[in-house]
Amino acid sequence: MKDTIRSFAPSYTDATKFCDNFFQSAAWLGSPCTKEHFFTSVLMPLYATKSWSTERADVIALFFAVCAIGCMFDMSRPLYDPMAFLMSKMAAGALAIASPIEHPTMTALEALQSHLFFHQLSDRPIAISRFWILSSVAFRMAQALGLHRDSRAWGLDPQIEQRRRWLFWQLNFMDAVAAAGYGRPRYFNPHHYDCPMPDESFRPDLKGLGCWRFQFLRDALIPVLEEAFAVEPPPTYSTIMRLDKHIRGLPVPKLPASAMDLMAMTASDCMQLFCVGGMKQLALLYLHRRFFFEAAGDDTCQDILKHKYEYSVRAAYATSLSMVRQIRGLFYKDKALAARIFFLWLHGFSSL
Repeated sequence: MKDTIRSFAPSYTDATKFCDNFFQSAAWLGSPCTKEHFFTSVLMPLYATKSWSTERADVIALFFAVCAIGCMFDMSRPLYDPMAFLMSKMAAGALAIASPIEHPTMTALEALQSHLFFHQLSDRPIAISRFWILSSVAFRMAQALGLHRDSRAWGLDPQIEQRRRWLFWQLNFMDAVAAAGYGRPRYFNPHHYDCPMPDESFRPDLKGLGCWRFQFLRDALIPVLEEAFAVEPPPTYSTIMRLDKHIRGLPVPKLPASAMDLMAMTASDCMQLFCVGGMKQLALLYLHRRFFFEAAGDDTCQDILKHKYEYSVRAAYATSLSMVRQIRGLFYKDKALAARIFFLWLHGFSSL
């Protein structure tokens, strides 16, 4: 079966190109490892042998999952190229062989996480449903592996420990962003995990922005989802105002002046930078959206700017405008790349 999957693998030249595309244009989405580690531990060993019968199925799944996303970001290929979807199916097939539900491994979970990112990029009508259902499997696997717990007393290798932390917080971040975008409950309960955040030194290629996302998740997104999105009891307006003040006061990472030169930055670096400004605006938008709708639907108020929730009206308008401007800036920076990030436009349309 593995050799049958091997017959669908791209040529070595195409595989290296797809993987290069992934780490150049999509690593900011949440890559499982550095480019150097992936090439030396996954891609090159797989192409060094003609038969994959003895290769680990979870490694094969990770390879195809990364290639699928890299193919999506191949500007020489058409948007939503069938080749990308074929490799995504091969990743799913290899995952089925790996049986991660019965035998969960970190590599299988990294492969599933990358597979989930592919569904976030897909324009297929069933992509959102598949993402939502499969993500719950990934979260269960993380718990089965104990990633949600503090492993410092377990005597693990420091690199393994950092890898565990990185993977858990990536999944935690994915959970929160999806919950905010889809208006559904989060899976991870902050009272049920104590996994520390990874060190920035574990992923120097992300220039500290990866860990900043996790800090923003902990300090902003989770409080918004836990309090502002609550059904019982519903949030009071004082809670919304408290969270608004808290989020606006959160610091952003200090980047060197060279990192802020938009003309010199690659489109991928711009996407990383978008995570800094965009995530903050997104949190504020979703925080005020409920009371903005209440004000807009109040027929007794003739002027929405004089409504008792006037602050939320202005905040929702300002954050929406900022989001649209940032997305427009990304589009002008690299139209072809921006057009391939489906969930970017999902949040953009939510702002309109």
